[in-house]
Amino acid sequence: MSDIVNKELKERYDLYDKIISSCMVNFYSFSKDNDKIILRDFFSKSNTYLFAFEVAKLVNAIYPNKQIYINMPFIKYIFFKIKNRKVKLKYIKKCEEVDNALNIEDMLDFVADSYGVEFSIFAEIYETYWNRKDNINV
Repeated sequence: MSDIVNKELKERYDLYDKIISSCMVNFYSFSKDNDKIILRDFFSKSNTYLFAFEVAKLVNAIYPNKQIYINMPFIKYIFFKIKNRKVKLKYIKKCEEVDNALNIEDMLDFVADSYGVEFSIFAEIYETYWNRKDNINV
């Protein structure tokens, strides 16, 4: 019984890793021309958007020249920046560059469709990897 559970858990985490890798590739390829990862219409209370932010941080860690820009209301940006003060973030207001930026929900929807999973899996991945309340190592 334990082997079956462990196998299912391993398969689940492997799927999570593949999804994260796919999102990283999407962020990298979309920011290849201007070295900007622009998170358009960012909503800091949504675990799905926070998942996208964590993936953008991974891309920024691998490619330090890829700067993270966030488009959201300025006051909310200030609070989000304070909460994430260790990350180099920049604010970007609405402009043509933001309008042409990658839409987070469209990208995540594309990745979910390609793996045949529900859109809610991104919030689940965020909860599993980055928003853990316990101290168990995954």
